[in-house]
Amino acid sequence: MIGTIIAKIQARKGFDLFSRRELDKLLSAWRDDAFLVYPGDVPASGTHHGKDALRKWFMNFFENYPEFTFKIKNVCVDNIFDLTGTNTIAVYWEFDSTTRTGDKWHNTGFSMFTIKFGKIVSCRDFMFDAGPGFRKSWGVK
Repeated sequence: MIGTIIAKIQARKGFDLFSRRELDKLLSAWRDDAFLVYPGDVPASGTHHGKDALRKWFMNFFENYPEFTFKIKNVCVDNIFDLTGTNTIAVYWEFDSTTRTGDKWHNTGFSMFTIKFGKIVSCRDFMFDAGPGFRKSWGVK
């Protein structure tokens, strides 16, 4: 049970760091060989391996969304007793933003994290609007 509490606190802290653009602190939670899978057919889409690629991905995200916030709706933890081993955490969120063109955009989705020894190994993002609104928010027609 304590593992769940710690995982939920860390997940919320990570999204808070993301929203505040504290990139170095955010990346300190990721393993050097971690990867992120981002959906769709926009410039940020695909699989991004390693901290250098993750840093570039986050910087691209910050540039595309000059203003954004995440509201965490729920955090689910696979292994409620795990403290330092392997675990899976799903974070259901709402996202509100202003794009680089000044458009307002809202989306919901979830991020699925794999954790090993307290560090993020992988993140896979899933969005409920990965269609025209998503592409428009990235400047893709």
